[in-house]
Amino acid sequence: MVSIQKEFISSLEEIGKEKGFRCQRYESRIRRTSNIIELDGYLNCLLYFKIRSEDPYRWGVTKSRIEELQASGKKWFIVLLFETPKNGYLLTSQDVERYINGSLWPMGRRKNINEYKISTGKTLQYNHPFHTFEDFINSLEDILRATFPRIHDTGYEEYPPNKITTTITRSVRDTMLSNKIKMERNFQCQVCGTTLIIKSKGYAETHHVKPLGHGGVDAESNILVLCPNHHILFDYGEIAVSPENNKTVIDSKGLRIATLKPPFLKKEYVEYHYNNIYKKA
Repeated sequence: MVSIQKEFISSLEEIGKEKGFRCQRYESRIRRTSNIIELDGYLNCLLYFKIRSEDPYRWGVTKSRIEELQASGKKWFIVLLFETPKNGYLLTSQDVERYINGSLWPMGRRKNINEYKISTGKTLQYNHPFHTFEDFINSLEDILRATFPRIHDTGYEEYPPNKITTTITRSVRDTMLSNKIKMERNFQCQVCGTTLIIKSKGYAETHHVKPLGHGGVDAESNILVLCPNHHILFDYGEIAVSPENNKTVIDSKGLRIATLKPPFLKKEYVEYHYNNIYKKA
């Protein structure tokens, strides 16, 4: 595992010389750790990387490390490596919150009660693996450009890094309520009207407009039924419901792309998503 860690860092250093960023071990207020890497330059983010253990084949992601990342005020990602630094998963902070809030990451037992135990399959169902180091870097750049569009191809940011306040309290969603709402709305996306059929059954996802981790509530007035595409766009703040009329769906430029299908949301939840997620994307 030590050799994989060294090779991963060495690959970062090599490509950093070519692209114009440096990497170093991150020093938080608590400790200096070898598996959180800080990238400067146009990337300006933190990478917390873990290597998969053998028998059982899974990753142990430490809860306290996630809390350090959340408190850093910087953009951050988790990199889950297989038995090579060229293959693995790249998870955004939003991905991580989605897995934790959805109770998809089980906690360890006994000596590992501070670790989320992750394996391929359901616990990584929203992500796809990368298969070369170039794929990893390209994916990282693409995500940063999509999520933080003021990062330009010329290299450097024109504004100070965003600062965020996060909560560490773990929220557990009401699965029964979610299923009830999806059935009542016929598994139809409230943005595009699509109903996915998977194995002869309707499929849709529920989205809390004011996230549970931000103090949102499990209530119909805070929940949209969406297809996977529009769910991820809402999560990343690429689209939003306009607070002007509570039903127009707008894109990242503020242009109308659809009219939300009823039932409509409570105005305070729409305003929260618009001001705290959409406008900060």
